[in-house]
Amino acid sequence: MTRFKFTDYSLIFVIIFSFFVIFACNSSNKNNNTNKEKEELFVDDVYEEDSNVNKIEKIFYNIPSPIEMAHLTQKSKVKYNSSLLNSTNNVENYSTTIDLALNLGVYGADLSYCRLYDQIQESIEYLSVIRTIIDELKIPQEKASISINKLENNVNNRDTLLQIITETYGNADLYLKENDRESTAALIILGGWIEALYISTHMLDENNPNHEIMCRIAEQKYSLNNLIKLLSSLHDKRIKDFLSVMMPNLKNLDLEFNKIKITQGEYDILTDKKTKKTSINSNMTIDVSYKQINDIKKQATFIRNLIIK
Repeated sequence: MTRFKFTDYSLIFVIIFSFFVIFACNSSNKNNNTNKEKEELFVDDVYEEDSNVNKIEKIFYNIPSPIEMAHLTQKSKVKYNSSLLNSTNNVENYSTTIDLALNLGVYGADLSYCRLYDQIQESIEYLSVIRTIIDELKIPQEKASISINKLENNVNNRDTLLQIITETYGNADLYLKENDRESTAALIILGGWIEALYISTHMLDENNPNHEIMCRIAEQKYSLNNLIKLLSSLHDKRIKDFLSVMMPNLKNLDLEFNKIKITQGEYDILTDKKTKKTSINSNMTIDVSYKQINDIKKQATFIRNLIIK
């Protein structure tokens, strides 16, 4: 049976790099974009079709490397804009587990954005806020403190810093899973994904939109589908009221994504019998307009404002 290898894509690893994913596709013309994808799948004898692990994997299965994404961002010539980020001062407004978890995801995406543009001071400020939230969520310091010290000692090294950020959040994620707090983990995913979508949609110039970014945003419709499935599978009474408000808004966002036409082309499947690793090379054609992305932007902004309020 074939499945994604979740150990390679820890929950918070996904959040940190969710922003990077936005830039990874190539465009062919103004409104039609053809993207060559390589999806990494892994063979495993243990597979539960409807498991939350499987849903999480499908949300962010296409994660490029930090080096690749830094190159693509520079190529796009999109300038850093601090006004897009959730102010670190807002952390004082977050006291419930729901708000803390959501905004841990938000601040994680913001920290990635800062580091992508080598904004050292801002990175330190966001790191401090993240540390505060980790404490508030009662994630033991031993799960994160070592990595945070490494962050502070390597703040000028882009690649090392990104690697340590992954480690820090990965430890927090593991703790949440081991202590039956999957709802908290899912809210972290939601916050990070929405913040990444918010930032990316606000980076487009109405008069000259970058079609590589538009194409990558369009592909997030698949991530959203699985995010909705993940949240729908939660039966935690503590987040029932929150989900009653959030789910209709996510479904409205899904309606906007579904207006974009994505056509799957032919694909080749290659399997390495020794490593049991299967690669799928597929072609994808995306027909997307700026208006469609702008409609997604409006709904994403509305949801984001609910989260960071």
